[in-house]
Amino acid sequence: MSLFSGIPLGVTLPMALLLLPVAFGFLIYVYLRHGRGERRVVSSVLIMKKLRRQSVSRKKFFPPPRFFIELIILSLITLALSGLYLQKNSRHIAVLIDNSFSMQSKVTANKTLLDRAIEQARAMIDNSPGSNHYMLYVTSPKLMALTKEFLSGRATKSLLGNIRSEAAEDRIGSAIKKISQTGKYEKIIVFSDKKIEALSPDGKLPANTVFPRLVRSNKHLENLAISSLSFGRDIRSEHSLKIKAVGYTSREIVAQILLERADFTTSGPAFSEMLSKTIRLNPGQPQEVRIENFKATADAYRVKLAPHSINSQYTYDAIDSDSYFWFVPDQAQTTIGLISPYTINELGLNRINTLKFKKLNSTQLKTDQLTTGAFRAIIYHRTIPPVLPRYNSLIVLPPVDSPFAAGDPTDETTLSHWDSSHALLSYLNPPALKISSLIPLRVPIWGNEIINSVSGPALIAGVSRDARVVISGFEIFPFQGRKNPALSILTLNILKWLTESSLTGIYRTVPYTISEDQLSSADLLDSIAAAGTRVAAESNSTVTLNRPGLWKLNLANNDYKLVALNYFNSAESDNRNIQKVSVTLPAVRELSGNDKTELNTFMIALAAALLFIYAVYQLMVWTRTLPGRLL
Repeated sequence: MSLFSGIPLGVTLPMALLLLPVAFGFLIYVYLRHGRGERRVVSSVLIMKKLRRQSVSRKKFFPPPRFFIELIILSLITLALSGLYLQKNSRHIAVLIDNSFSMQSKVTANKTLLDRAIEQARAMIDNSPGSNHYMLYVTSPKLMALTKEFLSGRATKSLLGNIRSEAAEDRIGSAIKKISQTGKYEKIIVFSDKKIEALSPDGKLPANTVFPRLVRSNKHLENLAISSLSFGRDIRSEHSLKIKAVGYTSREIVAQILLERADFTTSGPAFSEMLSKTIRLNPGQPQEVRIENFKATADAYRVKLAPHSINSQYTYDAIDSDSYFWFVPDQAQTTIGLISPYTINELGLNRINTLKFKKLNSTQLKTDQLTTGAFRAIIYHRTIPPVLPRYNSLIVLPPVDSPFAAGDPTDETTLSHWDSSHALLSYLNPPALKISSLIPLRVPIWGNEIINSVSGPALIAGVSRDARVVISGFEIFPFQGRKNPALSILTLNILKWLTESSLTGIYRTVPYTISEDQLSSADLLDSIAAAGTRVAAESNSTVTLNRPGLWKLNLANNDYKLVALNYFNSAESDNRNIQKVSVTLPAVRELSGNDKTELNTFMIALAAALLFIYAVYQLMVWTRTLPGRLL
């Protein structure tokens, strides 16, 4: 057993240390008792009226120097009996804490899996040799060491209290591999809720890895989550709000979806209920709830998912954060940016009176300059963005060498099939389109073929990184109105689909960095935890949002913008596969004779030397006090 964290001293029989206070108390008692006087009758020539009987024992204890010598001797003997030893080797150990989203799962009413992991890590350090040194890692939002150098056990335990769960996945397998490749550690001890089988197909980890599963309660770990939310046109209604909920349960469960609107007051957002719907969720199967003719009139909205009160045995929702979803109406202006070698008038866009267009130069192609919310959409005409955009975009005639083109341009082509149900083809007869030249398109994973030709896809639309994107392999400009009605209808449909009012509340990896002009700070208005947090902006333009919830970006002139941030990952929300067993911590290997130096003999020898010196000193004092000896 180690005596002190970070000090390479240990004892074999720790119970023998209890003799130290006993020896200390006994020694004090002996010295106090030695000072008590005895009553004796002696002759006297003194005549006194009254003789007070007064004790001559000591009222206060003032130990002489020899007291401390005797105390040291007794302490050395006691330490020798306890088996004091000096640890030779200092082991370097990596401690990896899984702080991913799933570690928010509650094992009791007030304790999460992360709390349990930190408790076990502290217990492991307490039960390990004090000479060990540790490097502390966390998995999320990415693998990161919390210190640049090895720390003692005491310093490592103090850092454990600073770890919090993040809205991100863990990538435990990759983290263990990276740590193991450094070759700096005798052991890698991982505290996570994941099974070993989930990390590698054969269930094997590096030989020096210890993977204790966390102690779990026997309660049902049912978890409900909102897996997605979308807003847009629907065949049956002008606008439809679609909410998908999923129950990671062991049986069918009845749940409630509550939609709330937020109106802002001087004290912050005030949420009020708009509607409530009851749904049945089968284990692991998403259930869609559709709200027809939804009109976004409030500043912000919040969706809550919870077990219905009739499910008395299933009222335990393990993770709260994924049962909420925030979204806000799109606050972008109706201006559309244009990046093209042609002017607005040359493309006929000045004929469209319902929209405003602004010509942008090539230097404004940078993503960070186009995410300020100044434009509802961007048109890339005969060029492409440097990266896949996060904002609504129209790409017309991408270059042949771009990733969107599948081949060289072809002459006049024939349309083969199309998706007539899509909003882009509303009030349009596709065969009426006259395509003189076509660049066949390569369909990305997020894209849908809206118009296809015998030469290849001609028009693609979809949602990429939470933004609407349309790619046209044929020229749709200049806009000519009635002179070319079919192509004009298609152009207007595309611009309407890109710019129509939408809702933003997308799933993003947290932390998320956003840029705005003259941005001073961001306030977390509503969240499961840490509401009221303020984050300062960097260089008056960039701020990093570190938690899901409803955020307020503070701009110049008391202006502001609302941003909704949500997180969902089925692998993190589905905790049904976490094994509910109790396991012990990895056993600490007993120190062998090669790992420690016994100090028993040294303690006995030192005590004997002090005792000899003390005896010689006492003998010298005694000989000087013999009768007839002149002092």
